[in-house]
Amino acid sequence: MTEQKKAPPRVYIFHGAHHLRRREFVQRLIQRAKGKGGQEHLDLVEMDGEDVSLNDVLQQVLTFPFFAPRRLVILRHPLHLATREKEREAFLRMLERVPPHTALVLDIDEDLAPGHWLLTWAQRQGSRVYLRATPVPRDLGSMLRWMGEVMKDEGGQATPEALMALYSLVGDDVQRAYRELQKLALYSQALGRPVTGEDVERLALEGTPPNLFEFGHALAEGNAPKAMKVLQELLQQEDPRTLWNLLVRHFRLLLLVREIQEEGEDLYAWAREERLPQFVVRRLARQARRFSLESLERLYRRLLSLEDRFRRFEITPAEALEAVVYLFARVTHS
Repeated sequence: MTEQKKAPPRVYIFHGAHHLRRREFVQRLIQRAKGKGGQEHLDLVEMDGEDVSLNDVLQQVLTFPFFAPRRLVILRHPLHLATREKEREAFLRMLERVPPHTALVLDIDEDLAPGHWLLTWAQRQGSRVYLRATPVPRDLGSMLRWMGEVMKDEGGQATPEALMALYSLVGDDVQRAYRELQKLALYSQALGRPVTGEDVERLALEGTPPNLFEFGHALAEGNAPKAMKVLQELLQQEDPRTLWNLLVRHFRLLLLVREIQEEGEDLYAWAREERLPQFVVRRLARQARRFSLESLERLYRRLLSLEDRFRRFEITPAEALEAVVYLFARVTHS
């Protein structure tokens, strides 16, 4: 006796502020719906809750698919159709009427809190509903958990050291981390093993904004012409605010490393507590030795002053980055 194939979900709910992850999940559903037949075997309808009525959605949901086994209806901003209690009740009735020949995707661009009326309904539906949260990580712990989930979803594996190494390179830049994780997952699949911290150092550095580390090295040397040349290349390909955030984060670590060197404490013991990979610590240690602690503290105060100025729209982030080049060039090296 053959085992009966499990019926696919009728409603897919993707919610969270991480738009890249939501878009990725939706695209996977579209690709799955295309199957081997390609675009001609796809019955796809895309709607926006800001522009349609609940009745419009229901009509599309109930329509039989054309030249395809299932109809795929993607509804963005669905909660605009359910702002009041009676609208919510009608919305849930519509969801319960979704037939087997339709897959209705609710694409929600906000994090739904536990106890939200839609989550409460979805959690009672069993296999009829597929529910996936796509929140933006808010701290180190949630960032590491999120990176592990992305690696798993992309079919790859990574050691804890590898995830921490990637975090040390990208910080809280979720979009950049997502791009790097996709590349690392492919590498993991090709090798048939989890990626390591050493893999991340080699592969992620290749995927960083061009010459980012060359820029940091030129700053540490006080080589203004070289640093300015590299900065202009970076600004053509990266958002200045992203570059600024990376620079400030790097500088904070540089200041901490110099303080530890001055006090004669165990730098690598500190790195283990902070869960920083050794290759990152070695790079920071080499750069920190070029400065006195006092000069780094003065630079840090100037960085904060520049950040305050561009947040008050007195200068642009790009102008702030250019000012940093000249600040490093003038500072007294130890």
